[in-house]
Amino acid sequence: SAMAMRTVLAIASLCALLGGAQGFSAQRPSVASRRRMNVVRTPASVSLSSAAMPAGAGGSPSRNAYRTLGITEDATYDEITEAFSELVASCGGDEARIKQLERARDTILDQRLKMRLSGQGPPVNDPLVKPKEPRDWLKPFRFLGKYIERPSTQHFTKMSCIFLGFSVASLVAPGVGDQMSFFSIIFAPAFIYQRGMPDPVRDDFGQVGEILPTKFGPALLAGAIVAAFAGMGYLFALFYLSLIVPPTLIPINALSNSCVAFFVWIATCWFKTQVE
Repeated sequence: SAMAMRTVLAIASLCALLGGAQGFSAQRPSVASRRRMNVVRTPASVSLSSAAMPAGAGGSPSRNAYRTLGITEDATYDEITEAFSELVASCGGDEARIKQLERARDTILDQRLKMRLSGQGPPVNDPLVKPKEPRDWLKPFRFLGKYIERPSTQHFTKMSCIFLGFSVASLVAPGVGDQMSFFSIIFAPAFIYQRGMPDPVRDDFGQVGEILPTKFGPALLAGAIVAAFAGMGYLFALFYLSLIVPPTLIPINALSNSCVAFFVWIATCWFKTQVE
């Protein structure tokens, strides 16, 4: 009785357990079915579009753009525009072809602009933007180069005999120093003006056959050069006497006249005003 009741309950529990296990196994998918579920199926539209893609279109747009224009990836801005212009001229007005070339050109330039902004690759040379040149601090004085010429041996010797002689005479004989500096200022512009001019034509007796008219521009410039160097000579004499040599040793008149003639000698050796 009690034993029979326990036996019936045990059999009923065993049957219930067996039925639940079978239901769980029937609902659980197998390993093969799970693998089939994880497979990604490609839509038919994607496969058809991939099959219809032309050859070479699978590369990057920039490489295809280079191929379209027929240039290498290291082509310069001028080479890109030149290739584009030649291809447009040879396509015979085909609008579709021109648009394709324009897209290729724009793709290349856009890519290079992005690379430049990100600090990668060579910069894009914009023809409308002029490169910044270093400032030339000597530019205001470079025009003087055409008025300066290294003296020849003959010219140097001639100027030294005349104007260095005036300078030495002013120191040795202070009484004639004023005349020496005056002569140097008067004669120097003529030597600077005539330097570089062709020799005058002379006849059999040594007389000048033709007198050329005076060019007022070079003549005035020669006078200005002599005046500037004479002034520098006078200021140098004052500076020399005030800071280096006491005026009691060398008279200020003698030294100033000598320095004026000396600086005028430098001007006659190195400067000319007859330029083309």
